Amino acid sequence: MKKDIKRLYFDIETVRGVINVNPDDLKAPSNYTDVMKIAAYKDKKMQEIKDKAGLNSFTAKICSISWAVDNGEVQNITSINEDELIYKFENAIDKEGCFFEWIGHNILSFDLPFIFHRSVKYDAGRLKSLLPESNRHNIYDTMKQLSPTDYKAMHKLSDACTYMGIKSPKDGIDGSKVQGYYDAGRFNEIGLYCSNDVKAVRDLHLKLIKR
Repeated sequence: MKKDIKRLYFDIETVRGVINVNPDDLKAPSNYTDVMKIAAYKDKKMQEIKDKAGLNSFTAKICSISWAVDNGEVQNITSINEDELIYKFENAIDKEGCFFEWIGHNILSFDLPFIFHRSVKYDAGRLKSLLPESNRHNIYDTMKQLSPTDYKAMHKLSDACTYMGIKSPKDGIDGSKVQGYYDAGRFNEIGLYCSNDVKAVRDLHLKLIKR
Protein backbone atom coordinates (compact mmCIF):
# COMPACT_ATOMS: atom_id res chain seq x y z
CA MET A 1 0.00 0.00 0.00
CA LYS A 2 1.30 3.42 -0.95
CA LYS A 3 2.38 5.57 1.98
CA ASP A 4 1.30 9.17 2.43
CA ILE A 5 3.83 11.99 2.22
CA LYS A 6 3.83 14.49 5.05
CA ARG A 7 5.83 17.66 5.52
CA LEU A 8 8.74 17.35 7.94
CA TYR A 9 10.07 20.71 9.08
CA PHE A 10 13.40 20.29 10.84
CA ASP A 11 16.63 21.90 12.02
CA ILE A 12 19.82 20.74 13.68
CA GLU A 13 22.41 22.40 15.90
CA THR A 14 26.02 21.24 15.84
CA VAL A 15 29.14 21.59 17.97
CA ARG A 16 32.69 20.48 17.42
CA GLY A 17 33.65 16.91 18.17
CA VAL A 18 37.10 15.54 18.90
CA ILE A 19 39.84 17.55 17.17
CA ASN A 20 42.88 15.44 16.34
CA VAL A 21 45.27 18.30 15.82
CA ASN A 22 48.34 18.95 17.94
CA PRO A 23 49.12 22.68 18.18
CA ASP A 24 52.82 21.82 18.15
CA ASP A 25 52.40 20.37 14.66
CA LEU A 26 51.17 23.68 13.27
CA LYS A 27 53.83 25.53 11.31
CA ALA A 28 54.22 29.29 11.43
CA PRO A 29 55.49 31.17 8.35
CA SER A 30 59.25 30.81 7.90
CA ASN A 31 59.82 34.52 8.42
CA TYR A 32 58.41 34.33 11.96
CA THR A 33 61.33 34.22 14.41
CA ASP A 34 59.87 35.75 17.56
CA VAL A 35 58.68 33.05 19.99
CA MET A 36 55.68 35.07 21.16
CA LYS A 37 54.64 35.84 17.60
CA ILE A 38 54.88 32.16 16.62
CA ALA A 39 52.80 31.14 19.65
CA ALA A 40 50.16 33.76 18.83
CA TYR A 41 50.02 32.53 15.25
CA LYS A 42 49.53 28.92 16.36
CA ASP A 43 46.82 29.96 18.84
CA LYS A 44 44.99 31.82 16.09
CA LYS A 45 45.21 28.89 13.65
CA MET A 46 44.06 26.45 16.35
CA GLN A 47 41.02 28.61 17.07
CA GLU A 48 40.19 28.73 13.36
CA ILE A 49 40.35 24.93 13.25
CA LYS A 50 38.04 24.69 16.28
CA ASP A 51 35.57 27.15 14.78
CA LYS A 52 35.37 25.22 11.50
CA ALA A 53 35.19 21.84 13.23
CA GLY A 54 31.63 22.49 14.37
CA LEU A 55 30.46 23.00 10.78
CA ASN A 56 32.13 20.02 9.11
CA SER A 57 30.04 16.87 9.17
CA PHE A 58 33.07 14.68 9.83
CA THR A 59 34.52 16.74 12.69
CA ALA A 60 31.33 18.01 14.33
CA LYS A 61 28.49 16.35 16.17
CA ILE A 62 24.77 17.04 16.28
CA CYS A 63 23.76 18.20 19.75
CA SER A 64 20.14 19.17 19.06
CA ILE A 65 17.43 18.41 16.53
CA SER A 66 13.93 19.87 16.34
CA TRP A 67 11.14 18.89 13.99
CA ALA A 68 7.44 19.20 13.32
CA VAL A 69 5.20 17.10 11.09
CA ASP A 70 2.77 19.20 9.05
CA ASN A 71 1.04 21.58 11.47
CA GLY A 72 1.91 19.51 14.53
CA GLU A 73 3.74 20.53 17.66
CA VAL A 74 7.47 21.16 17.41
CA GLN A 75 9.49 18.46 19.14
CA ASN A 76 13.11 18.55 20.24
CA ILE A 77 15.89 16.24 21.34
CA THR A 78 19.05 17.75 22.80
CA SER A 79 21.77 15.45 24.03
CA ILE A 80 25.52 15.14 24.54
CA ASN A 81 25.23 11.63 23.08
CA GLU A 82 24.83 11.94 19.34
CA ASP A 83 23.98 8.28 18.74
CA GLU A 84 21.17 8.46 21.32
CA LEU A 85 19.82 11.58 19.65
CA ILE A 86 19.82 9.93 16.23
CA TYR A 87 18.06 6.78 17.43
CA LYS A 88 15.37 8.77 19.25
CA PHE A 89 14.78 10.92 16.18
CA GLU A 90 14.63 7.81 13.99
CA ASN A 91 12.03 6.20 16.25
CA ALA A 92 9.93 9.36 16.46
CA ILE A 93 9.58 9.98 12.73
CA ASP A 94 9.33 6.30 11.81
CA LYS A 95 6.21 6.07 13.99
CA GLU A 96 4.48 8.48 11.60
CA GLY A 97 4.25 5.59 9.14
CA CYS A 98 4.79 7.75 6.06
CA PHE A 99 7.35 9.30 3.77
CA PHE A 100 8.34 12.94 4.10
CA GLU A 101 8.99 16.11 2.23
CA TRP A 102 12.01 17.40 4.15
CA ILE A 103 11.75 21.14 4.69
CA GLY A 104 14.33 23.46 6.23
CA HIS A 105 16.79 26.29 5.67
CA ASN A 106 20.09 25.44 3.98
CA ILE A 107 19.32 21.75 4.40
CA LEU A 108 20.74 20.69 1.03
CA SER A 109 24.26 21.74 2.00
CA PHE A 110 24.15 21.29 5.78
CA ASP A 111 21.40 19.50 7.69
CA LEU A 112 20.65 16.63 5.31
CA PRO A 113 24.29 15.61 4.73
CA PHE A 114 24.84 15.62 8.51
CA ILE A 115 21.83 13.37 9.10
CA PHE A 116 22.70 11.06 6.22
CA HIS A 117 26.26 10.54 7.46
CA ARG A 118 24.99 9.66 10.92
CA SER A 119 22.32 7.32 9.62
CA VAL A 120 25.19 5.40 8.03
CA LYS A 121 27.62 5.65 10.96
CA TYR A 122 25.08 4.46 13.54
CA ASP A 123 23.36 1.91 11.28
CA ALA A 124 20.08 3.80 11.56
CA GLY A 125 18.55 2.02 8.59
CA ARG A 126 14.98 3.19 9.08
CA LEU A 127 16.14 6.81 9.20
CA LYS A 128 18.29 6.33 6.11
CA SER A 129 15.33 4.87 4.21
CA LEU A 130 13.24 7.96 4.98
CA LEU A 131 15.86 10.44 3.74
CA PRO A 132 15.57 11.87 0.21
CA GLU A 133 17.42 9.84 -2.40
CA SER A 134 18.51 12.89 -4.38
CA ASN A 135 18.41 16.66 -4.20
CA ARG A 136 15.46 16.81 -6.58
CA HIS A 137 12.83 14.84 -4.72
CA ASN A 138 10.98 15.51 -1.50
CA ILE A 139 13.19 18.44 -0.45
CA TYR A 140 12.21 22.06 0.01
CA ASP A 141 15.17 24.24 0.99
CA THR A 142 13.80 27.66 1.91
CA MET A 143 17.21 29.27 1.40
CA LYS A 144 17.30 28.06 -2.21
CA GLN A 145 13.67 28.94 -2.83
CA LEU A 146 14.22 32.53 -1.72
CA SER A 147 16.44 33.03 -4.77
CA PRO A 148 15.64 30.25 -7.25
CA THR A 149 17.55 31.95 -10.07
CA ASP A 150 20.69 32.67 -8.03
CA TYR A 151 22.31 29.43 -6.87
CA LYS A 152 25.02 31.37 -5.01
CA ALA A 153 22.59 33.25 -2.75
CA MET A 154 23.01 32.55 0.97
CA HIS A 155 20.14 34.35 2.68
CA LYS A 156 20.00 34.05 6.47
CA LEU A 157 16.77 32.70 7.92
CA SER A 158 16.54 35.59 10.38
CA ASP A 159 16.95 38.19 7.61
CA ALA A 160 14.28 36.53 5.46
CA CYS A 161 11.86 36.31 8.39
CA THR A 162 12.35 39.95 9.35
CA TYR A 163 11.76 41.02 5.76
CA MET A 164 8.68 38.83 5.36
CA GLY A 165 7.10 39.95 8.63
CA ILE A 166 7.71 36.63 10.39
CA LYS A 167 8.92 36.47 13.98
CA SER A 168 12.70 36.06 13.93
CA PRO A 169 13.99 32.85 15.54
CA LYS A 170 17.07 34.64 16.86
CA ASP A 171 16.19 35.68 20.41
CA GLY A 172 19.39 36.20 22.39
CA ILE A 173 21.19 33.31 20.69
CA ASP A 174 22.33 32.50 17.20
CA GLY A 175 24.34 29.72 15.63
CA SER A 176 27.68 31.28 16.56
CA LYS A 177 26.80 31.01 20.26
CA VAL A 178 25.69 27.36 20.32
CA GLN A 179 29.17 26.05 21.15
CA GLY A 180 29.45 28.37 24.14
CA TYR A 181 26.01 27.41 25.38
CA TYR A 182 26.88 23.74 24.95
CA ASP A 183 30.13 24.08 26.89
CA ALA A 184 28.22 25.86 29.67
CA GLY A 185 25.60 23.10 29.83
CA ARG A 186 22.77 25.37 28.69
CA PHE A 187 21.05 22.59 26.77
CA ASN A 188 17.47 23.77 27.28
CA GLU A 189 18.29 27.07 25.63
CA ILE A 190 19.90 25.31 22.68
CA GLY A 191 16.79 23.16 22.29
CA LEU A 192 14.51 26.18 22.41
CA TYR A 193 16.62 28.01 19.84
CA CYS A 194 16.54 24.99 17.54
CA SER A 195 12.76 24.69 17.91
CA ASN A 196 12.26 28.39 17.17
CA ASP A 197 14.12 27.87 13.90
CA VAL A 198 11.65 25.15 12.96
CA LYS A 199 8.69 27.40 13.72
CA ALA A 200 10.21 30.16 11.61
CA VAL A 201 10.98 27.77 8.74
CA ARG A 202 7.40 26.51 8.74
CA ASP A 203 5.99 30.05 8.63
CA LEU A 204 8.41 31.01 5.86
CA HIS A 205 7.66 27.89 3.83
CA LEU A 206 3.91 28.44 4.02
CA LYS A 207 4.39 32.03 2.90
CA LEU A 208 6.64 30.99 0.00
CA ILE A 209 4.19 28.40 -1.35
CA LYS A 210 1.09 30.52 -0.86
CA ARG A 211 -0.81 31.16 -4.09
